[in-house]
Amino acid sequence: MRAVTGWMLMSCVAVLGACGDNLGAPSPDAGLPAPDAAAPDAGVSATAFVVAGDYMGTGIASTIALPARTVAQNVIAGVASGDPVVRHHDGRIYIVNRFGADNVTVLDAESHALIEQISTGAGSNPQDVAVRGSTLYVAALNAPGILVLDVERPSDGVIQTIDLSALDPADGLPDCGSVYLVEDTLYATCGLLQNFAPVGPGKVAIIDAAAGTFTASIDLETANPAGFLQPAPAGSALAGDLLVATVDYSALTTGCIEHIRTGEEPSAGCLVQNQALGGYASDIAAGAGDTLYLAIIRGYGAGGPDALLTSYDLGTSQLREAPISPAEQRIFDVTWCPGDLVLAADAERGGIRVYAADGSELTDDVLDIGLPPVSNGTVCY
Repeated sequence: MRAVTGWMLMSCVAVLGACGDNLGAPSPDAGLPAPDAAAPDAGVSATAFVVAGDYMGTGIASTIALPARTVAQNVIAGVASGDPVVRHHDGRIYIVNRFGADNVTVLDAESHALIEQISTGAGSNPQDVAVRGSTLYVAALNAPGILVLDVERPSDGVIQTIDLSALDPADGLPDCGSVYLVEDTLYATCGLLQNFAPVGPGKVAIIDAAAGTFTASIDLETANPAGFLQPAPAGSALAGDLLVATVDYSALTTGCIEHIRTGEEPSAGCLVQNQALGGYASDIAAGAGDTLYLAIIRGYGAGGPDALLTSYDLGTSQLREAPISPAEQRIFDVTWCPGDLVLAADAERGGIRVYAADGSELTDDVLDIGLPPVSNGTVCY
């Protein structure tokens, strides 16, 4: 059943581009274990916070203490919907509850106490969040631009929409799927979809976050940006720049990992082609030095995605010769953790695996977080 549920995730992404709506607050933890009172051991070097959902209204938020690999399931009930993703910023966890919930839920990263839950508006389909002080910038598929929220004014909901409708004059909905803040500049990737199909290369909207104004846009080299914008490794030549995958779901080796150059003269172009990857990068994680960890999906079948974990060296522009993960695993999501550990979501077994930086697996089997993991469902700090 775990493999089937993991496959539901990939089907949702392939057909809809992403899922996400507002039927009220996230559902309580129907049928899930009671919140686990045990906190991570005081001596651990990192904590992974993992959300997952069943697309039927039930979600879960669990933690993994590292390097001990101790799982605490359902550490706070009712904060994750059936379709959640998660970001971490400056001591706080931001859960974006997408299809069927339409809100951003803010937690304290250490205590996991609820700080606020803020609606993004019924049917807005939020996808990602960036943070500047108390201000949240939310990318949403069913919105004319970037939605602005304020954690200090939660009852006000959306206090501003940064209008990007000119990017997609056909329907005024640019289908923005991710946002990332570099200093005071906000970058948003937008797919420009009609009936879930891209009509041309993706766009990157560039926004002055301090002023809350759209200033410019650049074209991606390829169509349909998918997944989160991720920063290049801090120690690499690309530090400060952003990466995002693109994909044609009818031909997975079409597209690339786009390199978005930030700064005074922003530009975008392919870092590595999907043809070279043998599929598309369903997730990207910045490791140490020049190392990028990649989850690559090479195809879809009745049992789930054909997926693997590998790495790419930015210094040599070389893909690892052989995958990190063995053939019996199907790794569709990857997260780098302090201590140079790599968390990998395995659709085959419906749980989380832990790898060392040298590619050796530290887990004998998956770590059970309470529900099968989802894409962009893990942060580590």
